[in-house]
Amino acid sequence: MTSKLSVISGPPGTGKSQVVSSLLINSIYNNKSVLFSSKNNQAVDVVIERTNNLSSTPVLLHLSKEKKYSSLKHYCQQILSYVVSKQLKINLDNSKRKIKAPLQRD
Repeated sequence: MTSKLSVISGPPGTGKSQVVSSLLINSIYNNKSVLFSSKNNQAVDVVIERTNNLSSTPVLLHLSKEKKYSSLKHYCQQILSYVVSKQLKINLDNSKRKIKAPLQRD
């Protein structure tokens, strides 16, 4: 979270999408700006789905030549008007504690 650039790579099934989703969620929670890109559209779709499923309002958009932009204005309005709920912050804090607990025992 302190680097200006992070590259996540590896063979299929090694958790890259989960790592990226976690980084994006933490960035959103900490009011950081992030640009996530990949040469693999399917990987982008997986990360967007995982991340957006944690909120009632989409927080990520997939912008590519193949995607349609018809809902872009609507998504942008939702994103710009979104306020993190107290319950979402509590859930994220609880998740952070669960993740840190095993790391602190090592």
